[in-house]
Amino acid sequence: MKIMFVMLQTLGDVLLGTTLCRELKNDYPDSEIHFYTNAMYSGILKDNPDIHKVHVTDKWFYDNIFIEMTNGGYDKIFLPYQCRPECNVWHQNEATRNQHLVDFYWRRMCRHRIITDRECYIFPDTETIDSVEKFITFDVPRVVIHAQSGVRTKDWPYFEQLVEELRQIGLATIQVGGRADYAVNGVVDL
Repeated sequence: MKIMFVMLQTLGDVLLGTTLCRELKNDYPDSEIHFYTNAMYSGILKDNPDIHKVHVTDKWFYDNIFIEMTNGGYDKIFLPYQCRPECNVWHQNEATRNQHLVDFYWRRMCRHRIITDRECYIFPDTETIDSVEKFITFDVPRVVIHAQSGVRTKDWPYFEQLVEELRQIGLATIQVGGRADYAVNGVVDL
């Protein structure tokens, strides 16, 4: 079975897409999952054993995606990301606002089995690990946070308390995001 999975942007959503692909691979173990994304996110998908091929370009347009859908010979197509601006209010809807985004996307894909492992995995090569070791060590487990979403109503105000609680139980925290994002105290800011 050949599966097309589309998560064009953003970094956090593409990373969550790795969880969704792992779940699809659990449901369809003999499938080939083709992941479509923007080129800037392809590095986090490299060497992922659940993804057969990563399709990238500098900028996908939805009409290109629709052409790929019809010409790619796919048996199943999943496009969980919000294609329309009005879909980006899931966090304001009372029925979905307390739902993990992975679960929200999973249901948008018409999948109803409960996901119990929501962790995202990346498979960095040696060069990437060496470059990151300039900033962090791998002697303690780490949690990655992205404190700003670009949509104020989606931003969670409790990251500093979360980071402190994680520190108290022995977990270090790395912050990712845009250059203009506010820096959370107590994190390594990449």
